[in-house]
Amino acid sequence: MVATASQVFAARPLEGVIQDARTLLPVAHAIVELRETGETVQADAAGRFRFGSLPNGTYHLCVQRIGYRTRCDIGVRIDAEELPEPLIQLVSEPLQSEALNVTVPPRSATEKTGHTIITAEEIERSGAISVADVLDRTPEVEVVRSGTQSAHVSIRGSRPEAVRVVVDDVPLNADGGAVDLNSIPAHSIDRIEIVRGPSVTAAGTDALAGAVLITTKAVGPQFQAGGGAAAGSFGSRMGRVYADGIGIGTQRFAAAWEDRRTDGDFRYYDNQFKRDTIRHNNAAYHESANVRGRGSLPVGFAWSGGLNSYRVRAGVPGQEFALTPEARREQERWVASARLDRRSEAVAFGLTYAYTDDWNHFVNTGLRPYDWETRAQRHLAGATLGAQSGILTGLGIAGEYERERFSGVDHLNPAYSFGHADRVNYAALVHLDRSVPLRTGSLQSLRLNLAYRLDQTETAAEYPITPISPVIEPPERVFRFGSPHAAARLDGDVAGVGWNLQGSYGRAFRRPPLLQQFWDEAYRVRGNPGLRPERSEQLELGYGLRWSRSVHVEFEQRFYWRSYRDLIVWRIGAGQVATPYNLGRARIDGREESLRLGVIQGALTVRFAHLFQNHRNESGEPNTDGEPIPFRYRHKLTAGAGGRWHWGWIDLAYRWFDRRYMREAGRASKSLDPYGVVDVTLGLRGKLFGLVTELTTRLENLTDTRYELIERQPMPGRALMITLNLNTIP
Repeated sequence: MVATASQVFAARPLEGVIQDARTLLPVAHAIVELRETGETVQADAAGRFRFGSLPNGTYHLCVQRIGYRTRCDIGVRIDAEELPEPLIQLVSEPLQSEALNVTVPPRSATEKTGHTIITAEEIERSGAISVADVLDRTPEVEVVRSGTQSAHVSIRGSRPEAVRVVVDDVPLNADGGAVDLNSIPAHSIDRIEIVRGPSVTAAGTDALAGAVLITTKAVGPQFQAGGGAAAGSFGSRMGRVYADGIGIGTQRFAAAWEDRRTDGDFRYYDNQFKRDTIRHNNAAYHESANVRGRGSLPVGFAWSGGLNSYRVRAGVPGQEFALTPEARREQERWVASARLDRRSEAVAFGLTYAYTDDWNHFVNTGLRPYDWETRAQRHLAGATLGAQSGILTGLGIAGEYERERFSGVDHLNPAYSFGHADRVNYAALVHLDRSVPLRTGSLQSLRLNLAYRLDQTETAAEYPITPISPVIEPPERVFRFGSPHAAARLDGDVAGVGWNLQGSYGRAFRRPPLLQQFWDEAYRVRGNPGLRPERSEQLELGYGLRWSRSVHVEFEQRFYWRSYRDLIVWRIGAGQVATPYNLGRARIDGREESLRLGVIQGALTVRFAHLFQNHRNESGEPNTDGEPIPFRYRHKLTAGAGGRWHWGWIDLAYRWFDRRYMREAGRASKSLDPYGVVDVTLGLRGKLFGLVTELTTRLENLTDTRYELIERQPMPGRALMITLNLNTIP
């Protein structure tokens, strides 16, 4: 029989090339998995791989190589018009080499115990403008918003300042505070890794509740340019332009600029006064710009670096500022970073340096005037050395030096100004990340992650002496902590059902923020120079199941037990002045369940997730011992359904939060009622005038449920955002 033309084009091989994102050199012997079939191949010495003839359709690849970050976000379409040959770039990760586990499932399952990955493809489909929009629908975290302005992340109900946010290995938590995720644009992000629980090996110090690790896209080898615009409710609008792949040879650069604004005022129902109230002074302006580069140097070295700036101008809304529209906050952040790598078949070596400068200004010329500013500067330098072959594969060592300086000025009350505080931290880390292929019966692989980090922090400060200063006891100037971490994951397969068992143990600490230790504001807030570091210890166990036939099914359940010592909480003291202090002991026990279903080769998905936690004060204090920890919920439920095709996508998401208490004596005080939110995203993709065109419509709070996330911080109702992106074809 002679095949017809349609039959010839109905099946084609799938071939591609894998490169190092920084050096553009081939990545040899990487493992490539075709997720729709589970088939795997190994790239050759030139980085090339090939799958046999496949029917027309959309396929997804997962690529892994020791010493590089795993990518499971690669979509390829086979049709009669073109023969795809994807160019896949991997980002090196010397100390946390990915496992050669060919059964790694799609994004919802963790690559490491307690970690979750959000890929660039998912970020694109979300229609997100900022990182806050991306995380809003992620089951593992909660985004705490203040009106339409700032947004901070909470993991398992924690305080936002206990979550460390890191962009390309540079921490953004100025002086240990919370990071405004609205200030981080989403369009240039390659992946977001969420670390649940204490893990100083993944995020360094201060990640008491977990971390959000953000990796930006590598500078491309070919020139590409584009831009985007958006408009929506509450006067929201956005404009963005970028250019990528600028340069000659292996020296390439990228630049981007984005401007976002919102008017922000909205009407809400005030539960205290039982009437509609307008939330005034809620406008915000965000501007970000960045330049990134990477390339190769003689003698086998590769370099990369970037310069980023963030600017925020926003009003300070709230009940007490209803008559003072002059209240505002201003923030500027500069981040400069550079990295030098050298990689061979045997070892990988890297040097890094980063500098961050955060300036914050708060001013109100109205009824309750104030005018003060703070500045936090950080220098961070590090060196890493990791083995990539032989018996020591996956073993790495690292050293880190960090220096911070914090200063504050009260322009209305100079006597309350704070001179400066200096903090130096030295750290050493030993890390082993190994995957052992078992291939015996139902067992497939065993992954081990062992680490020990030693930190020493030294602090020196000038504390202001004012008429309202408390009696000062010399704070402990030097903190030394050893932080172990151990995790294991065993993967196997029984009768076509993939399974895994996982467990982890870790300890972490969070240094007292210099702002809370030494800043002494004249109005209603006072620092505490005697604050001690918070400490956390967690044990987590879990299992997962995976089955792929006509329907793809993933289920995971995790149990965790976490104890705290010296947890920092705020209390109102004499004269109604709020002061931070250390709570003796607290405990949180919880569990998480997640279910993900995929049909039609993953084109349609359904997902469910549930979090339960029992949190309590165990300090032994009268009236608070045994009570819930303020602001934490007991139950969180998320659900969603989505579909994606080559011409577009649709996603429906629902999240529900249980009651939470507002005071330490929780059962006897005010609480926020449970609330639920429904969001919808619609996207279309195509070609227009030779440009790749994407049109996204994002509808938040479809049911228009009225709710508050924190006391006296009302949220707006239904919001609509329409985004148009245009990109050249590389």
